[in-house]
Amino acid sequence: VFGSCRLSHCGAFLAHEWASRGTHALPVQLYAPLPFLLWAAARFGVGGLALCLLAVAVHSISETIDGHGPYVSQTPAENVIALQTSLAVLSVPLVFLAAVIAERRKKDVALQRSEERYRSVVEDQTELVCRYLPDTTLSFVNGAYARYFGRSPRELVGNSFLTLIPEEQRELAKGHLRALIENPGVGSQEHEVLTPSGDVHWQHWVDRPILNQEGRVVEFQGVGRDITDRKRAESRLRLQYTVTHI
Repeated sequence: VFGSCRLSHCGAFLAHEWASRGTHALPVQLYAPLPFLLWAAARFGVGGLALCLLAVAVHSISETIDGHGPYVSQTPAENVIALQTSLAVLSVPLVFLAAVIAERRKKDVALQRSEERYRSVVEDQTELVCRYLPDTTLSFVNGAYARYFGRSPRELVGNSFLTLIPEEQRELAKGHLRALIENPGVGSQEHEVLTPSGDVHWQHWVDRPILNQEGRVVEFQGVGRDITDRKRAESRLRLQYTVTHI
């Protein structure tokens, strides 16, 4: 902050030095501190900007009292009004700018914390959680998802989840997504998956479309769980029923 104040002070000094050598280019010379004040507003916010504006004001008043600068060419009353006007023209827009930047930073920090909390909750889930694009490209997977398929999140993200499904069931998965795109809503499906050991397991998924402002599906979020034991139990019951009634 103090560095930016010194820079603003230098800018004010240059403005008054140039102005004391002639008055034909005053509008340009008076705003020499503006770049430094803009930087202070963006970097340090309202508080830092206030200190820099104070440095510029003190320097301007001091130079005027000593008979230097652009505010000594008229009557004392007119010089005071000119000085006040110049400082107001500089400070008011910059204060608004600093306030807007500070508010934007607060929102960015709040959004970042919200995303961190979301990821923390998702990572702690035992259920499989993923997000993917309408073309089936994975954009996020949680730890449980990565562990289930024996890969790291980096290896999975950016690739299609269809590669984890047996080829004969991929068209069924595509049809499920097409239906959700045409009629956005929460949908569920069960399908087989390929495990790292080469075995085929079953999963149950609940998929929720994510819409943009125009109402178009831009992404999906899915929550899944393994239902292999249930499917195998159902298969055994069907087999027993068939054998009993033959």
